[in-house]
Amino acid sequence: MELEKIKTQIGKENVLQMMIILSLLQFDKSQTKNLQNIYLEEINRLHDEKICKIIEKEISRNILCSEQGILTAWKYLIANRNERLYKERSLAKTDVYNTVNLILALQDHLHNPKFLSQEKLESYLIKNIIFNSNKDDRLEIVRPYLMYISSEVKRTKASIEFDKVLSNFKKTYQYSLDDYLLIIFVFFLRYSFEYQTISLETPWILSIKSTQLGEIANQLLVKIANELVANKEMLKTWSEESCELNWDFRMFYEKPLFDIGDYRVIPFNKKYLLSQFYDSLLFKMQSCTDKKCDFNALNGYILEDYCTWLVKSLGGENIKKYKIIEEFKYKKNQRKSPVHIPDHFEPPFR
Repeated sequence: MELEKIKTQIGKENVLQMMIILSLLQFDKSQTKNLQNIYLEEINRLHDEKICKIIEKEISRNILCSEQGILTAWKYLIANRNERLYKERSLAKTDVYNTVNLILALQDHLHNPKFLSQEKLESYLIKNIIFNSNKDDRLEIVRPYLMYISSEVKRTKASIEFDKVLSNFKKTYQYSLDDYLLIIFVFFLRYSFEYQTISLETPWILSIKSTQLGEIANQLLVKIANELVANKEMLKTWSEESCELNWDFRMFYEKPLFDIGDYRVIPFNKKYLLSQFYDSLLFKMQSCTDKKCDFNALNGYILEDYCTWLVKSLGGENIKKYKIIEEFKYKKNQRKSPVHIPDHFEPPFR
């Protein structure tokens, strides 16, 4: 499929609604099978038996669309969509078929050998490894609570300095670190459980506001949601400029929610929403740290206390006292959290 034809087709509203469904399916991949069946039905209806068997074999051992493919399609969709009020509609089986084909066509376009110089290939491989690294959802959610909030983990060296960070955090953002983690958790729960049955029928996308929450909690939901939604003009400009850069997803990482109006926001990608619990939170806390304080060292001490607590809670007194291994050190007599890449880090590809 020619690129200009892809650009024309991908800006349509039914494609947008299918993209929302594909993004939400990342929170419950068991439902992907339903779309796979719909896609195969259309393949069987439109193509001969030989082609159908080849495609069915590929789909049976893979997912319907890769996460990278969906994010790339989001960029093209935003770049080529005329801004207008989003309106839900019932989708047909052909919408599933056409949208998946558009995503696959974009991937074919961007994986053309002319785009893959040796330098780009090395970068591609590194980014692929990083993007596809598996993280435990539960650990990503629980870790920041235990490290920064819970009284279970005793901070031995960084208590006073970190209390200052917490105080500055609240002054800067007008909400506490506890509130922030709670609201991100509410978002994650909503996308994980309230959309358990994702339908092609309308309506089904919910407002972030909840009748079960009080006015103050709803105000906080809206405030943090707005912080995680990119400015529409900036998002469109970035999408236009980065369409041909098939691994540039930084705007989706920094602003992981898409605003469709009426207090309804949709995550572009599960990984990027999950990163708000810890990876992105580190940058927010670092911006609230006094200049005289080394945040990397501060967070490293907190991480050490967290690891000590984990070891003690798992093994009691029989576990030998742990020690910081060499790869966690970055300067003589100083330590650095292992979640940060050292300044002298060199990529494995040259």
